Amino acid sequence: MTKDGDRKREKHWREWSDDEKKRAQYDYKARNIITSALSIDEFTLIREYELLRMNHGESISDFKKRFTHMINHLVDLGRKFEEEELNLKVLQCLDRSWQAKVTAIEESKDLTSLTLVTFFGKLREHEQKLQKFLRKKRSSPYKFNKKANKKDEGSTSFYNCFECGKLGHIKVECPNLLKKQQEKKKEKKNYKRKRAYIAWEDNDSSTTSDESEFEEKNLCLMAGADQDTIVSDSDLESNPDYDQLQEAFIQIHKEVVKLDALNSKLKNKLSWYENALIRAEQELENLKNEHENLQKNLNFNNAHCEISPSLKVSCESCKVLEKENADLKNSLAKFTNGNANLNIILGKQSMNIPSKSKEKFLIGTNLLENLKAIS
Repeated sequence: MTKDGDRKREKHWREWSDDEKKRAQYDYKARNIITSALSIDEFTLIREYELLRMNHGESISDFKKRFTHMINHLVDLGRKFEEEELNLKVLQCLDRSWQAKVTAIEESKDLTSLTLVTFFGKLREHEQKLQKFLRKKRSSPYKFNKKANKKDEGSTSFYNCFECGKLGHIKVECPNLLKKQQEKKKEKKNYKRKRAYIAWEDNDSSTTSDESEFEEKNLCLMAGADQDTIVSDSDLESNPDYDQLQEAFIQIHKEVVKLDALNSKLKNKLSWYENALIRAEQELENLKNEHENLQKNLNFNNAHCEISPSLKVSCESCKVLEKENADLKNSLAKFTNGNANLNIILGKQSMNIPSKSKEKFLIGTNLLENLKAIS
């Protein structure tokens, strides 16, 4: 954007600076990365959501099915929607014939407080009222013509008849003229009675059949009109039930989405436990093989010991040597204790021994040290 006096206008790409060109390239790269990261299904679904519009002549219920189907697919992909965003999207998708209702909703209602179910319910109610008004408008011209005919009939009361000269009717409706016409017909019938009898019978049957067909058509039209009014009334009465069903459907759909997420988590845990079970089975098989190898080695060693008598003799001599070694250790321990006691006694007595006896004592200690060295 650039300022042109007091107004702001969009800057042409030829007027961009080097920094702005770099930013534009970064923007294009970011968009390309985002679109490339999406799969074909996700990209087409998001594109359809952005270009979604109500078809010409499409009812609210059909548009609602398409809209909810697309929203459910986008929710499965991880997209989150708010109620206000969905309501605004529905208003943008509506046809031009709904422009008056759209402006009324935008001015009077708070879109954040309306749920999608109640919003579609309002649109459905408006559609039913509009259809009922159009049906009444189509049927009104017939009533208007009847009233006009009555007015026309009332207006003939001021006319004079040119046949009899009386007021209240015209010449075509004059009873005297009708009588004359009937008499002329009777004369013609009497003139050719045989031929006219067959012709008159055929004519009478055709007229009665035409009248019966006309009555049946009128009856069918009346029954169809009554049936239309009954259906519209039932639709109006069942509107709350439809809203309740729609709310129940949305709640069930939310629960299904939660259960689907929980199911995917449980599937991941199950696959992890299955892999852990496979690893444990492999470790168990390896331990079984190792146990079998050790058992074979043990059996082989036991068999070899039983076969060779030299090993038995060596084993018995080892036991004897171990016993002798233990006895020697016990005797050595006793000797060291006695030696320690002897040193204590000799140390106490050395203070009172004369020089000659000290020499003897030193000789004795040397002998003891030699004995220790020998042992």
